[in-house]
Amino acid sequence: MRGRIHDYSSSSAAVLLAIAIASAVTAPIARAQDALAVAQVARGRITGRIVDAATGQPLAKAQVLLVDRQVGAESDLDGRYTISGVPVGRYAIRARRLGYQPKQVDSVSVRESEATVVNVTLGVASVTLQSIVVQSTRTDQAASEASLLSIQQRAPAASDGISAEQMRRTPDSNAGEAATRVSGISIVDNKFVIARGLSERYSTTLVNGAEIASPEPAKKIVPLDIFPASLLESIVVTKSATPDKPGDFSGGAVEVKTKEFPDNDVRQFSISQSYNSEATFETLQAPHRSGMDFLGFGSGRRAPPPIPADFDDVFSLERFAESIRSDWNPRPARVLPNLGLGLNVGGQRPSDRIALGYVLSLTYSSGTEHSADRFFQFYSSPKTEPNRAFVYQDVRTGVDWGGVANVSLRFGTASKVSFKNLYTRNAEELYSTSDGFNVDANGDVRSYQFQYIERDLLQTQLAGEHLIDALASSRFEWKATMSRSMRDEPDNRQVTYVRDAGDRFAVGTNSDVYVRALTDRQYAAQVDWQVPLRLLGRSMTFKTGGLMRAKQRAFDASLVTFTVQRSTQIPDDLAYLPPELLFTPENIGGYIGLTRPGNVAQPYDADDDVTAAYAMLDIDLLPRTRVVGGVRSEDWRIDLFDGGRERYVAGDTTRLPLLRRNKDLLWSANATVSLTEKMNLRLAAFTSVSRPDTRELSLDAYTDVVGNCPTFGNPSLQRSTVLNADARWEWYPRSGEVLSVSGFYKDFTQPIVRTVIGFTGCAYSYENALSAKNYGAEFDVRQNLTYLPGVLSRLSAALNVTLVESRVVMGPGFGTFDPDLALEGQSPYLGNASLSYGESGGFTASVLYNVFGDRIVRYGFRSSGGVDAVQGPNIVEQSRGTLDAKLQRPFGRGLTMTLSGRNLTNAPVKFVQKVEAGLVSTGLARPGITVQVGVGYAR
Repeated sequence: MRGRIHDYSSSSAAVLLAIAIASAVTAPIARAQDALAVAQVARGRITGRIVDAATGQPLAKAQVLLVDRQVGAESDLDGRYTISGVPVGRYAIRARRLGYQPKQVDSVSVRESEATVVNVTLGVASVTLQSIVVQSTRTDQAASEASLLSIQQRAPAASDGISAEQMRRTPDSNAGEAATRVSGISIVDNKFVIARGLSERYSTTLVNGAEIASPEPAKKIVPLDIFPASLLESIVVTKSATPDKPGDFSGGAVEVKTKEFPDNDVRQFSISQSYNSEATFETLQAPHRSGMDFLGFGSGRRAPPPIPADFDDVFSLERFAESIRSDWNPRPARVLPNLGLGLNVGGQRPSDRIALGYVLSLTYSSGTEHSADRFFQFYSSPKTEPNRAFVYQDVRTGVDWGGVANVSLRFGTASKVSFKNLYTRNAEELYSTSDGFNVDANGDVRSYQFQYIERDLLQTQLAGEHLIDALASSRFEWKATMSRSMRDEPDNRQVTYVRDAGDRFAVGTNSDVYVRALTDRQYAAQVDWQVPLRLLGRSMTFKTGGLMRAKQRAFDASLVTFTVQRSTQIPDDLAYLPPELLFTPENIGGYIGLTRPGNVAQPYDADDDVTAAYAMLDIDLLPRTRVVGGVRSEDWRIDLFDGGRERYVAGDTTRLPLLRRNKDLLWSANATVSLTEKMNLRLAAFTSVSRPDTRELSLDAYTDVVGNCPTFGNPSLQRSTVLNADARWEWYPRSGEVLSVSGFYKDFTQPIVRTVIGFTGCAYSYENALSAKNYGAEFDVRQNLTYLPGVLSRLSAALNVTLVESRVVMGPGFGTFDPDLALEGQSPYLGNASLSYGESGGFTASVLYNVFGDRIVRYGFRSSGGVDAVQGPNIVEQSRGTLDAKLQRPFGRGLTMTLSGRNLTNAPVKFVQKVEAGLVSTGLARPGITVQVGVGYAR
């Protein structure tokens, strides 16, 4: 077995270093700020951003003055300004910049030792330069829903998102749960994005503007459940392309932004406990924790020694056998409530020369899940009986924690350097038993399974932004990003018993132990140069830049199968022993032999590189018409080494590396017509690609969970191309409100789809279909109900609905498929509704409802043809609606109580297949109701 991959020390060291830096910085800052507060007890500050009303771009070098006072500040390259040392009281401020119409904001209230946030939009100057006067509204921070909608209104391309403010009103614990609130987004397996009805492979994930490596071996996109919601500033899904964004997406580019630097000092701590109706206070056979399991560092004590190269070596076999854990029958224990912890520290030190901002955020959760009587069966043909059926008892324990440590330095008003660090880690252990039948085993079977998985993700980014006055006041940005993701699976084992003629269960042939590890390292360098121009009386911006991304993947895997030596004289009843007594060192190597399948669980390495360059123009082409368009060139190169890189280094020529080379020139055009100051009409068209992942190209047969159907790669896969068209009407009547209607159409050439192979229908592979089409409409409204009487005026409501249709055309060489076959994972409709109540600084409440329509989660077995050929029945996840709620109330100074609930209607997860007799239930799971109580303290 190849050397297993462990990066615990490096990842932990990086995170600890980032935390140490942030702590070292924050300690003297906090002391200095406390001393300043004592000396100036009756002073505060005014801060905010100045942006262009038409484009939403930040305006540097804008003057912000206190009216009737000789005090002010100049905005920096991000449009940010800070007026420090302002006495407590009410003021008016005036913002002005050459070429823009001045604006005055009245009734700005300054409070002691706090920052009052006032964001200002400036429009291009008309003939008259009289100031516009508005009343101040507090507050338009970057994390707020109103600010996110303001950015969305002025963005060059259509987008939707959810802010930290909205996330706080939901019971969502991670980015996957929060993303379901975004229009057109649904989540499969609680972590993978389905955007506009397209499977996760047609989306991409950016963290702080950069792609990151995925810790999932069989998925192209990063699972969103690894990002705790409390670490996030926002989740924004861009749905039409611009040349400065990666071209490998069609459904949506999901950008996750970690917490930025707060305008006021933040010191927050929270603790919560949650109850689940299926697990909490139940007595269950849950996996036992010890050592560092509570932090997700448990792979060391679970890892066996290297699998013997020579299975005739009795000593090596005994050593390996002794390392296999024998906890097949965990001691029943009472399940305690799940635990959650959170800590946030942040602030800034304003200065005209070197300003500093920082944030340190930590989150931790731990708990147990139970799925009782989870049911699954499968029909390979609509005309026969099911091929297999099982009832499972699943108990899963998990730990999730993570941290953000960000520091930013602003040098004067023209330069800023940021150092951003994100680390998340989770570990889960599954103990599962099942009873059922399987045609492959020719009878009734009983199985026991343990699976332990650790995942972590580290991203470190150094970025800079600079205004260059000498080059037409252009803006230069650069990013250097390193990300590393890991998935370690040191203990994945299953034993299967088969009922014999004597009505007794004897150990069968499928007793397997997997040992697997995956590490992805990704390095990226990106530069962007933006130059403002004016030609023929029209304002425009030229932007160009490039990207170099190198990703290295190392996958290590081994599989050992235990087989009872029927040819030898075995003791009576040995084959009938329970697994904790059967798999002992004295039996393995004697009565129980070991084998290694030749084409399953093979290692591989891969280099996946992209070089990109782009040029785009943002121009006010006509009055009230903004056009953003250009081209992007992407050069994709992949080298895949099946069996491991060292085979080729050693000169093994039996299997040559798989090479893919594609150069794509991708164009995009976005037009935004400002029908009024608050109303836009958007039209967009663009081309994009979808490239196969290294797992999809590898010859290895990958089984995600022991006992599940394996997935075989296809080295013949080619990348897909997509032609996209979008139209959107949007209206922003007031701050924090939106009404929009969208339509989209996508035409795929050679789309990559997952198909079912094998006579029993228990194997997957990937194919290039001939073509596919995807089209639909979206409706989104968010409304503050201030026109209602009394307390009802504090209500706000939101509703978004997406309707989607799709068709896939498979090639005749693949067999016979349904002519109206929809894309896998596509629901015909998605919906979110919420009603929120909020008192300023007081009690808040939210009720949220999410629903999706029936969707195919797995295609049926493809028929080989013939007169009566029909496709096997698809596995369909039935429509499900979930009701969630959250209540929050402050008590005293800085104390907040929270009560939240998920899946309050206790909706089960159901799967069906359509056979000759009609719809047949083929799957059922009950996640249960979850209720959480939390306490938070902030100052």
